[in-house]
Amino acid sequence: MKHNTGRWPVIFLQTCLALLGLLCLTALSGCTCGVPGTGDPGIPGPGKPEPVFYENTIYGFRFSLPETWKGHSTVEERWTSSDGEYSGPVINIRHPLWTSDQPRQDIPIMIFSLDQWEALQKGEFHIGAAPVGPTEIDRNSKYVFALPARYNYGFPEGYQEVEEVLEGRPLEPLEGWEGPEETPTLGGIGLGASQDQVLGILGDRYTETIHQDLGHMIGEDLVVWTFDQGIEVTFGKRSGRAIRVTVQDPDFPTNLGVKVGDHAQTALDNYRDSYQEARSRHYDTVLEGWFLLEEGAVLILDFDASDGSLVNGPIQAGSSIEQIVLAYWEHFD
Repeated sequence: MKHNTGRWPVIFLQTCLALLGLLCLTALSGCTCGVPGTGDPGIPGPGKPEPVFYENTIYGFRFSLPETWKGHSTVEERWTSSDGEYSGPVINIRHPLWTSDQPRQDIPIMIFSLDQWEALQKGEFHIGAAPVGPTEIDRNSKYVFALPARYNYGFPEGYQEVEEVLEGRPLEPLEGWEGPEETPTLGGIGLGASQDQVLGILGDRYTETIHQDLGHMIGEDLVVWTFDQGIEVTFGKRSGRAIRVTVQDPDFPTNLGVKVGDHAQTALDNYRDSYQEARSRHYDTVLEGWFLLEEGAVLILDFDASDGSLVNGPIQAGSSIEQIVLAYWEHFD
């Protein structure tokens, strides 16, 4: 029997060409299966939607959202404890279709300092009338992020979608975020500044007075420089370092931008977002407007400088800052 072997090379060549064509079509279609180093799901490709998220660099977190939330907005409110002694921000992430006529369910994120959250867990304060407290979502090195109790009470439109979003654990702390590290200053002067540094900032138009440390609270006598511009800097006589800064002029703001003349509630909210208010050493009551800062410093927002006392009485609606003091907490009895 005679075999026709002359066609096998032709058939083999046709098969190879067909396979090569199929591979080329696969490559052109964008398939990257089995090709290392391509197809990173984090990089949008043709036809792939951009990721939607809300990122907050002040408190250090990112919140992933569905594509339908593109164009979202945020509304910031505040939570307040039942006794009024604790408060903090609430960031509401709002759906782009939300209107005043047809409101939709927001995604509310309560923010607590670590100390506030610990006090809440110990039952030292409560928020609202719900029998359960907020639920922790996640945390970073400075803040706890939580969901309010019964946040969707009333079942507004979109509440089921929000529940689905939250089930996906969408909040994550920002990697490497450490929060603001600004040194507390008042009028550009920080505690511990030298006399030369103060002269470089404020100039040399001042009068000098010497005060004895009669109560032995400071550990050295005091040198007080009173500048024409409305700022006073007190130094330790021996150390030559600033231990108190006092201003009564709006030209000398704090490092957070708070200044004399600012509305009381706005200034208090600004500092309460980041710092705890001090408590009296004698009566265990909150000293409103006295904020404990880094490295033993205290910032005092005085809403009635005319009474001669840095301790604020009841803060009236419409009150504003009349005087600001930056000093060391240990120097107050």
